[in-house]
Amino acid sequence: MENHTWEYTFDKPVKYKTLVLHPIKMKNYFHFMQVAPILLIDKNSIPEVKIISMSYLEYLCHIHKESESIGNILIHLLRLVLDFDKEEDVEKISLFPVMHKFMVDGKMFDAQDFDNIRTIIIEQNGLTPPDETIQKELRDAMEDAAAFRRKLSGNKTAGIEDQMVALSTQTGFTLEYIYEMTIRKFIKAIERVDHAMHYKMYMAASLSGFVTFKSKSAIKHWLADLSKNKLDGLIAEEELESRLTGAI
Repeated sequence: MENHTWEYTFDKPVKYKTLVLHPIKMKNYFHFMQVAPILLIDKNSIPEVKIISMSYLEYLCHIHKESESIGNILIHLLRLVLDFDKEEDVEKISLFPVMHKFMVDGKMFDAQDFDNIRTIIIEQNGLTPPDETIQKELRDAMEDAAAFRRKLSGNKTAGIEDQMVALSTQTGFTLEYIYEMTIRKFIKAIERVDHAMHYKMYMAASLSGFVTFKSKSAIKHWLADLSKNKLDGLIAEEELESRLTGAI
């Protein structure tokens, strides 16, 4: 599939055949997050050969037979990313479950098209799909370990309103400006501001002479790449707990 890094970087719409997919802005965060999970189903971890062999769109059509709300959610999602916000736009999108196809503005799209569109929407809006290169059991263990750390630290991630307020207070951005940011840029801004604050704190501690870091790499520059290793921080709960107990 075509590389869309340029469009993602500058928050530009992405063209796919006759479609124009728009990045979602923060002012529509809740609206988008209500329907976005339909793109993040861990289909291939369902222990049924029939399900695993299905395309993603075929699977959605399959569960649509049991709950028609799935089809409505999919259409609602497409309306959002295509910026179809007028009443008459409702008629422009149709799902054909038996054919495993959908139509937008008179043009038909198949399962392969949906895979490409799904990838664009996920990347364009900073979503995190299931990493199928890692076994589900290991992914579950990683999530459990992360939850355990949060429980031990007593830290609970702030809600989206508080995150917007925090970004505003730390950067000087007005809330009105933040509402117009894309979700992707907001996520990156929060991560970068948090990293920059820690960088300044660690550098001040290091330069004070009262704190010594065992490794020079312990302090990452505030513009360092923040990409994470897939297995970063994966420690068994028992091992983590024993380390903490021994440190008390």
